[in-house]
Amino acid sequence: KSIEPYSLKKHKNSPYFEQCLNYINHNYASQIRVQDIANFVNIDRTYLYKMFKRNIGLSPQVYLLNYRIDRACELLRTTDKSVSEVAYSVGFQDYSNFSRQFKARCLKSPTAYRKNVRGKT
Repeated sequence: KSIEPYSLKKHKNSPYFEQCLNYINHNYASQIRVQDIANFVNIDRTYLYKMFKRNIGLSPQVYLLNYRIDRACELLRTTDKSVSEVAYSVGFQDYSNFSRQFKARCLKSPTAYRKNVRGKT
């Protein structure tokens, strides 16, 4: 199952939060870390964590990971990129970590996910 990213329209209560979501949306494929997000909006990492938990109930790290996995699902559905190319294009440096994280969130391997969604079309 794909995890959809949070829409900016749903969370208008904090300009910092919007900036964080925009930053992730535009930079998830790079090697960004939670500290990079905090630095971008010029806030403390602890404040960033509390803001994410308050707004969506997730830590920024989990949100970033879910966002990357969601983008990977999209690429697996819509492109012929190899699974390792997909992993690198959504910000993972290590294919085995990508595969493990993907399986933990989608309950199947990236290859099985692609086969399943392509079999339905």
